[in-house]
Amino acid sequence: ETADAVEAAILAAMPELSAVHVHLEPLAREGSVVAVGEDSDGETAAAVRRVLDGLGVGIPTELRIHREPRGTVAFLTVALPGDLALADAHEQASEIERRIRAQLPGVAEVVVHTEPARPG
Repeated sequence: ETADAVEAAILAAMPELSAVHVHLEPLAREGSVVAVGEDSDGETAAAVRRVLDGLGVGIPTELRIHREPRGTVAFLTVALPGDLALADAHEQASEIERRIRAQLPGVAEVVVHTEPARPG
């Protein structure tokens, strides 16, 4: 219902678009969000950085660690070259997710958002 409303609002504001798909991530209310610099042991943030370095992606523009009863959920945004095809960006995000899970098997979920890198 919420996703439908957001999609409808975007389509109304941008009639040149033919479709919009919104993805929502439910989070447990009793969880806690930890900014990357506040991760108590630093293990999650360090593993994410190692994965991104290994893939040549660089530092995430945003990284949030959400701890909830089912485990740790990592949300990150990475900047990729603006001329990268959408399918390639999706594959890069999937590879980041796979590698983070391999480094940290205790992570319940990894959500990677990609955006075009800003010039300069």
